[in-house]
Amino acid sequence: MQHSGSASGSAPASASSINNPSSPAIGTTSATATELPSRKSTTLSMSSYLALHRSKQSDQHQQVLLQQQEQQQQEPVPQHLLIRDILFILQGIDGQFVRFKSKQLHKMKPRKPPHRKVLGGFGFEPDDDEEGRIGLVEDGIMFVLDGTGLSIPATTRDLIHTSAELGWLYRKVDGAINDRSTSAGARGGRKVGMVEQSLHSALKKEMTEYYRLIAVLEGQVGKDEEAEDAGEDVRPIEGLESEVQSLKGGLTLRRLLVWTQGMLLRMRMMGTLIGEVGNSNVGGALLTSLHSRTSVGDPFISTFSSTLLSTLSVPFFSTLASWIYEGELKDPFEEFFVELNPALADGGMGFGEEKEEGEGTLDLWQMKFRFRKEMLPAFLDDGFGRKIFSTGKSLNFMKYSCHDAAWVTEQNRDHQRRVLSYADLPGLSRSISLAYSDASQRLFQVLFDKFRLMDHLQALRDYMLLGKGDFMESLMESLGDSLNRPANNLYRHNLTSNLETALRSSSSTSPPDVLRRLDACMPQSTPGEQGWDVFILEYKVSAPLDTVLDPASMEEYAKVFKFLWGVKRVEWVLGGTWRRVMTGARTFLRVPALAYHFHTLRLSLSKMLYFIRQLQYYNHLEIILCAWNQFLKDIGVVDGESGEGESERKAKERDLDSLIAAHKVFLGRVVGKCLLRDPGRQGRKQLAVSMLDQAKQIFATILTYQETAESLCNFALSEAGRMETSRDALRGIPSPILPPPPPSLLTSITNQLELRSAEFHEKAGTLIGHLGNASDLDLRFLGARLNFNYHFVPPPSAHPSA
Repeated sequence: MQHSGSASGSAPASASSINNPSSPAIGTTSATATELPSRKSTTLSMSSYLALHRSKQSDQHQQVLLQQQEQQQQEPVPQHLLIRDILFILQGIDGQFVRFKSKQLHKMKPRKPPHRKVLGGFGFEPDDDEEGRIGLVEDGIMFVLDGTGLSIPATTRDLIHTSAELGWLYRKVDGAINDRSTSAGARGGRKVGMVEQSLHSALKKEMTEYYRLIAVLEGQVGKDEEAEDAGEDVRPIEGLESEVQSLKGGLTLRRLLVWTQGMLLRMRMMGTLIGEVGNSNVGGALLTSLHSRTSVGDPFISTFSSTLLSTLSVPFFSTLASWIYEGELKDPFEEFFVELNPALADGGMGFGEEKEEGEGTLDLWQMKFRFRKEMLPAFLDDGFGRKIFSTGKSLNFMKYSCHDAAWVTEQNRDHQRRVLSYADLPGLSRSISLAYSDASQRLFQVLFDKFRLMDHLQALRDYMLLGKGDFMESLMESLGDSLNRPANNLYRHNLTSNLETALRSSSSTSPPDVLRRLDACMPQSTPGEQGWDVFILEYKVSAPLDTVLDPASMEEYAKVFKFLWGVKRVEWVLGGTWRRVMTGARTFLRVPALAYHFHTLRLSLSKMLYFIRQLQYYNHLEIILCAWNQFLKDIGVVDGESGEGESERKAKERDLDSLIAAHKVFLGRVVGKCLLRDPGRQGRKQLAVSMLDQAKQIFATILTYQETAESLCNFALSEAGRMETSRDALRGIPSPILPPPPPSLLTSITNQLELRSAEFHEKAGTLIGHLGNASDLDLRFLGARLNFNYHFVPPPSAHPSA
């Protein structure tokens, strides 16, 4: 026990001696502690570190006790002077004893690694390239008591700190809304939009209540001072809430804190909004941020946000009304969720103005305005935002492209537009739906009735997709001989004349304006090409029809026409050869040696005709006709006749975008299926030769076979004529005796026929096999129809491996 007491008694002495470097008790230890940062100093023991730590704590505790004793000896600052200082603080002004602490910072920029310089606790460094802008950052309050002989107790300091938050918020809000550059429409190098200006205006109105509170409090302070001087009782505060009026007595620090709590909540809310504004949180995004607070559980925040949102949304709804009722985007600060393309903003080019070569109305329709989802307020869902976007685009399109601005003006004059506001969201929904329906119906009416869009679509089906059979037969008859010549020997005016002849001889009922748009086109040809290789029909489309029938779509129509025209050509030449063989059968029977060859010729021709006609049936009936009927349903046309039934169009909610999309779906199906494209092969191994190229190779084989068949017919006619002259000589009728043809000629012709027939059979079998393995059901059904009797491809059970 004695040893323990000695140890405990020596500890304070050691601690005190450590604090005194001149003490001889620990001379070496003191030197070591002094030289602690040096790497060459001797390492201290754990007991020395503990002693040093205890001595520092003891010194700090002694200093605190001394300060408290000094403060207890000093008189406290009178409460009325502190209240006066707090009122100054609430107005953003420094008081006598209580002042704002501020620290100056240069204009900051992000720090650049690896040179890290930390200034004032922030990870930034001064901008050396530009002149630094000095700014003040609030850092709480401080008490100025030096030389006054007065003190402020700790509990009073806590009350002052709590009350000073309201003054700090006031300086923050007042500094934001009274910035000089704000009035000029720019702040800190950025534009201040209408919504943010409305926020500043609303906050100024809210600040009037704050000023009223300060005035009432100052008035009460003055009355309290007068009452104290006169020795009267202090009266309660007048002008505040009823529950506050019931409190008896004058103004104290605690009552001041209680009476400013309601305004403190408002100022906190305003300070939060001021801090969130800027960068991308402007316009519709700012309304979204504020709207999210209307559904919180705190009733004060919810009510305050709803009231403030009703004011802030006024510029937004003004822009919205101009957009859905006039088709004009009045958004100078880019706060709306619809954005004008900057490339079109300077020139002011409308939909119907002159465009550069290759620039269609569809490009302007799709690119002039852009939908910005991030600026769409949260009280409007994405579907409603798309409706608004489409409504304004439709009105703008009618005004500048369809030249129907009179209807838009009359519509606004006859039907006074509803006042849109945040307080009436159900009415807003009905107004937007009605405006969308009116604009869409009018746009469809203009396109289908004024510009006869259905007539042009029907013409494309009849002429570009070979839907009018009698026209194609007449055109084939008039152009067949001309297109057999080299392409460089053809002239466009001759082709155009033949086209007009085919149109007059057909049963076409298309309007004259439609027929004038049809023209024969001959792209630049290369040496060796025939007219069949370069001839194509062209359908000319002007604005605003080129919004739906854009240049890319017309190129797709041209591709399909090129393929269908090639199929029609093969069918036409095969039909001509078949007619010649059948009508000349009696003549050919006079040559018994050719009977077998003509029998095999008829069999091959029938197979080729069946193949081609089944392909035509597939293209025209299963693909084009079905896709056309579905297209009519998608756009809401009851009957499919051109120029009829527009008044019976179904009253469904559609817009121009849906019409464009429906046409692209129709054209995509026609192009993909007619050109034998298998979409399922994109993720599988591609064919070495596409099915379209295989079909073209089959067409080339058929045409070669047809030319050889014509040679056989010519050989049979010459042989029949030679045999007839021999019979005339036997009858005694004088006639020239023709020399017999060389034996190799017939052999060459028959060998070519057998070779081309086998080649056709092989290529057709390969194509049918690929069609049978396609992922598209229509292509697989085509393969099954072509090979219905397993002539080209044997059934699986016929293979030896099976």
